[in-house]
Amino acid sequence: MANSFGVRTSTDGVTWNSASSGLGSQLAGLTFANNLFVLTSWSGGISTSPDGVTWTVRASGTTRNLWGTAYGNGLYVSVGQTFSTGGGAYITSGDGVTWTNHSFSTANLRNIAFGAGTFVAVGDSGYIANSITGVGWTQRGSGTASSIYGICYGDGYFVTVGTGGYLGTSPDGINWSIRNSGTTTTLDRVAYGGGNFVATGLGGLLIQSASTMPSLLSKTVAGGLELDLVGGFDRAYERERVSPVNVNGS
Repeated sequence: MANSFGVRTSTDGVTWNSASSGLGSQLAGLTFANNLFVLTSWSGGISTSPDGVTWTVRASGTTRNLWGTAYGNGLYVSVGQTFSTGGGAYITSGDGVTWTNHSFSTANLRNIAFGAGTFVAVGDSGYIANSITGVGWTQRGSGTASSIYGICYGDGYFVTVGTGGYLGTSPDGINWSIRNSGTTTTLDRVAYGGGNFVATGLGGLLIQSASTMPSLLSKTVAGGLELDLVGGFDRAYERERVSPVNVNGS
């Protein structure tokens, strides 16, 4: 397909192959749930695949930029926003094929996750809300007025990240606590796996949760790698950033 934005797939993380998504706008989010990949893009683009190789474009019913998708309680929910103050949008589907657009003027939505029996969506101006059904949302207190960009669920917690190093946690998607991320750099994505949360931020910043609370606050290692350990929610966060260094010593 002409002007299609592509995806790359790998079975071992080493060798990668290209595939056409069929979407004509910048890709923004990818989720695998209920045996289906769901890929979203700017301008309301959405495409699905059972294997990550063959993709089928679906009608989303919206022109909002769709940033993320979550699946739970038999429903896919994708959320989006505009670059204006016109508000966000969310779309829902029971099968990933037919999607229903829902108007949403409360806030621009940036991402979504499912856990503990509920969907949680985040967005601009500190917006955070939960919904058990995925249709109809209840706003909760996030403790920030800045944008929240990323959210995930794992190990019994929702974790959110955003502007200025914002990091929030909640066991139920309703009651939220602000935690010390150890950085004031904007964090845009967070994921859980292997027993740890990992968040990414501007300038190549990474923070990773650990299982213990250390007394060491910071350490700089030769070669430009800086590690900072700071307190988190019943765990620590390790911050890593690779600085430009001369690797050949000349």
